[in-house]
Amino acid sequence: MAEISKATFYLHYKDVYYLSDQLQQDTLHRMISGIDDPLIFINDPLTAHKELQLAFESYRSLLNILFSGSQEVLLPLCIEHELKSALFQSKPELQNDIQVNVRLSFLLMGVFHAYIQNSKLFNPEDVSSALEELLSLYANDQNHEKP
Repeated sequence: MAEISKATFYLHYKDVYYLSDQLQQDTLHRMISGIDDPLIFINDPLTAHKELQLAFESYRSLLNILFSGSQEVLLPLCIEHELKSALFQSKPELQNDIQVNVRLSFLLMGVFHAYIQNSKLFNPEDVSSALEELLSLYANDQNHEKP
């Protein structure tokens, strides 16, 4: 359908798996670069969830293709990697901060994974509302623990 020969394809890509990896990385990079301030994931998890959900929904159809089948479990991991890259590029001093790394992993692997999985079964807006309620409780707990 692309009207190119196999030889032309292999001049640019090692194999179809390499092409798939490149498409995944490019798509996630565009998705994460649409988030204005990656620090929001540290400072305001509720707003961060909303921004990530909007970014994800903008790319959902393409991500469903690129991360289908056995690749599906990689999506939250790849988003985490891309988000950390963006954050640490702007704030390299946070790269070795255990609290920052754990918080990002917790929010992405927990909250975002819960959104992806449950929005397949339930209305995405309802899933988002349930997660926002949990994140509000989390934020309140965090604010009460600060001296």
